Amino acid sequence: MNNGNRQKLRCQIYYLENLGRDIDIIELDNILDEIERVKEEEENCFENLKDGLKEFETGIEIQDNIDVFIEMFEMVEKLREYSVNLNEAIEYIRESI
Repeated sequence: MNNGNRQKLRCQIYYLENLGRDIDIIELDNILDEIERVKEEEENCFENLKDGLKEFETGIEIQDNIDVFIEMFEMVEKLREYSVNLNEAIEYIRESI
């Protein structure tokens, strides 16, 4: 690999590393933990409702909240996977130059 291409790759690694810092895995873990905690609280509330109330407005709202938390959890989990993949790609490029 010539020096010009090597320098271009180093530049790209720099940009990728900055992107990786913006997607902080520890922060994503904290967000996932908080989403999971609130989701569990909502599930407990839903379980504590009497069977008949689960089908009325309160039960439906709680179930909707649980569904939203599940979707949020899935999105943040994907972000974490992308961040890990990004860090692996950075390391691979760095090793190749």
